[in-house]
Amino acid sequence: MNKVKKLSLVILTILSIQITNSTMANAYWKQNSQGWQFTKGEAYSVGWDKIDGNWYYFDSDGIMETGWINDNNKWYYLNDSGAWEESKTTTVVPNDIQVMYDIINIYNDSGTIKYENKGFINQIGLSDKSLYKFSAEDQVGNNISEYYYDSSNGNVYKIKQGITTLLNSNITINNTNTQISTIEAVEKVKDYLLANGKYVPSKVEYDHDESNSYVIHCYDTTGEYITTGGWYYVDKFTGNVTSMF
Repeated sequence: MNKVKKLSLVILTILSIQITNSTMANAYWKQNSQGWQFTKGEAYSVGWDKIDGNWYYFDSDGIMETGWINDNNKWYYLNDSGAWEESKTTTVVPNDIQVMYDIINIYNDSGTIKYENKGFINQIGLSDKSLYKFSAEDQVGNNISEYYYDSSNGNVYKIKQGITTLLNSNITINNTNTQISTIEAVEKVKDYLLANGKYVPSKVEYDHDESNSYVIHCYDTTGEYITTGGWYYVDKFTGNVTSMF
């Protein structure tokens, strides 16, 4: 009986080694438009995976992460090759991330900024870049808008009501020639005022159309209609804002 058990154990061990070797033989790095994946046959790595002695982290789509990530309230740093640098692990918000918080708060007009880890913007020219993603939430936790920080050039993108804006220069990024709504135009003016350090009135409204632009009017501090200032053109297709005066 003991011989039978030993033989069974040997057979199971051999089978286990064969399966492991077969899996490793089919495992390899694969690059797509968004980054690198580590494939294992028909599957790919998700979350943490130790490969050739180094730990890597892969998002829910199997894309290898780099830079700072937050996992279970700990901050982990993954170098440019994706490998985890253990010595940099911390429970305190890293200085690099804090700088991003501070920059995004300059543009944030409402809600509490929350870090969401890395993410992609579904826009032509941006969908291949993993950016630092933040969200602005209201008091009950509803998502108001999203912010993306590109650490390679310092660009900050905002997505609100389906509009993607490069906040550094207040340029709207559109993949198609789709006309924005008057509601979106009003939001564009508010973002423009905020980005330029100007007062954002509680009452900002669409007034009328002029050719390819919406005319948006800002009321005074008491909510009264004024005729000598506070007028802005918003391009119907790009969302770009220009002052009338």
